Amino acid sequence: MTDAIEIWPGRPYPLGAAYDGGGTNFSLFSEVAEKVELCLYDDGGNEERVVLDEIDASCWHGYLPSVAPGQRYGYRVHGPWAPEAGQRCNPAKLLLDPYAKAIEGQVVWAPQRARRVDDRRPDARRVHDRGDRRRGCRGRLRCCLCVSRRTA
Repeated sequence: MTDAIEIWPGRPYPLGAAYDGGGTNFSLFSEVAEKVELCLYDDGGNEERVVLDEIDASCWHGYLPSVAPGQRYGYRVHGPWAPEAGQRCNPAKLLLDPYAKAIEGQVVWAPQRARRVDDRRPDARRVHDRGDRRRGCRGRLRCCLCVSRRTA
């Protein structure tokens, strides 16, 4: 992925990734995000980021005419880190699309990294600290764009 990816404004709805036969509309809801990056992956696992800078009704969206089914993707969300207020934006973590039709990859369980969100031990805080720039999952889960059948 070396060429610049063309992006058009797109639509805020439907949420998720929607292929229309000519390209794909991506839309993600976030009331607190300051910036949203769509991360696209090639077959070699190389990441290319595209900023979704269109915002309507707290939906960050864009249309990519070059993206077709089979594309692997995820999101990186920049914004506040305030767990006590339920805000956990961390662009170091790849987020799965909550509306994805398929997920690729396998979770590699690492019990030493597992913590409860409300864990108050000093060593547990570092896992949830904004300064934690480690990748969230060694299994590297990614969304996979699929074509869904529409019912009349």
